[in-house]
Amino acid sequence: MASIPRRDIESSLSKKGFEVDEKRDHRFYYFTYKGKRTQIRTKISTGTGHREYGDPLLHAIQRQLKLTFREFQDLINCPMSQAQYEDRLKAQQLLT
Repeated sequence: MASIPRRDIESSLSKKGFEVDEKRDHRFYYFTYKGKRTQIRTKISTGTGHREYGDPLLHAIQRQLKLTFREFQDLINCPMSQAQYEDRLKAQQLLT
């Protein structure tokens, strides 16, 4: 994977159960489950140098979201739904 536009990542996370916290110089996305924040989170830089995310940053986000790189691609490109993401987290015993 070469790069993904930041807006595509943010849009996908927002649609998949993540809430954004913009109180800092970066945007933090927290996954919510049953109305509560979970420990699953990632940081999205808002600087002009981060309009496109390359492999190193994509791999960092993938690890933070507790997914394989292929699953992360599916989450961002929309084949993976929020329910499927929740199932993956439950299988890892990260959601109760």
